[in-house]
Amino acid sequence: MIHTEGISITEGRDRAKNIIFIDTAGTDTAIPKNQLNDKKPTEALLREVALHLCSYIIIVINRLRATDQSYINQVVTYSKNDNCTKNIIIIHNLIDVETQKDVKYKMF
Repeated sequence: MIHTEGISITEGRDRAKNIIFIDTAGTDTAIPKNQLNDKKPTEALLREVALHLCSYIIIVINRLRATDQSYINQVVTYSKNDNCTKNIIIIHNLIDVETQKDVKYKMF
């Protein structure tokens, strides 16, 4: 239940010594009103840095909403315009799902 503030960079350990993990703050989260004007440019800068440096992009979402779809579309578009291939993995964390039946009703 820890949330990344800004950007976090960590090197892998043991068998993952050749891996660097870059984690950015989630998008579309509530913030104090006095930070509202800085939010979008800050998110855009963090996204640019992370997407440019990464070979694998993992997007974690709770429920698939229009804002998530828009963000995924932006990442795919950026990846196509970048000169190297990006592998995109989308993970549903299903944090608010308790049963298999809930998956059907909460995902779509």
